[in-house]
Amino acid sequence: MGISGSKSSPPNPNALPLAGAAPRGGSVRPSAQRRFPAVPQAEQQKKAAVISAEGDSKAAELIANSLATAGDGLIELRKLEAAEDIAYQLSRSRNITYLPSGQSVLLQLPQ
Repeated sequence: MGISGSKSSPPNPNALPLAGAAPRGGSVRPSAQRRFPAVPQAEQQKKAAVISAEGDSKAAELIANSLATAGDGLIELRKLEAAEDIAYQLSRSRNITYLPSGQSVLLQLPQ
């Protein structure tokens, strides 16, 4: 029998694949490829969290120093501005009704 007429032998299950051949799944190690990029990303997120916490700490320190030096007048002013803005927004709303304090006679509301 010649080469053209010979029967082909069954595939050997213990044979190693050729150097350029890939398994049927398409890639050599898909689970390993998915795991490795997550490690640098997790480290980057950890570093970002640490940097953010350090920034918050520095900001709190600067605010505390400013309050100790200049007093809390600016904070009181900001509170008044916020209250004024809230009152303005509520006054424009149609669903808000103003009642005098201490009098529930109008609507017989329980106290």
